[in-house]
This record gives sequence, structure tokens and C-alpha cells, in this order.
Amino acid sequence: MVAYARVARARGVSWRRIARSVGLSTSGVQRFAQAKLPRSQASFVPVVVQAPRNESSLASAGLSLLTSSGHRVERLSLEQALVLLRALG
Repeated sequence: MVAYARVARARGVSWRRIARSVGLSTSGVQRFAQAKLPRSQASFVPVVVQAPRNESSLASAGLSLLTSSGHRVERLSLEQALVLLRALG
């Protein structure tokens, strides 16, 4: 999300529009995108993807992302998850 927000801002997209596209508040997106990460947290880490227990639980709960450092992003639509994953590379 941070990479996506920074690229979008560089292209002139408003904070409000970025926030809407990722499903967060404008202030939350600004806070995340403008934060300085320690170098040790700025690298890619392995991610384990687990299948949902059943299709209906995925549809009702949305998608979730849990990082190895314990950060969790929940209730993403498929479109929001794709935007986030594309932004992360």
C-alpha cells in the first residue's frame, strides 16, 4: 500500500482517491505513506498463502494479509488485494 500510495502521489493522485482505492481513511494512508521504515523492515519477506476453509467464508470475510512482522490488513476486496500486491511488487 505504501509503494502504491507513493507512486500514485507522484503521479498527482489525491490522498482521498488513494485512500478510497485501498479502503483506508485519508489520514491513515498519509500516515503510512509518509512514515520512514527502518532499513530492516523495508525488505521483502516470505509470505505463506493458505486456502480458506470454504468459499463462503472467503466471500463474507474478505481477504486478509498478515506480514511476518505481525502487521495485518483485513477485509480487502479482490480488487483492493490486487492493487496492494501489485504495489508491493
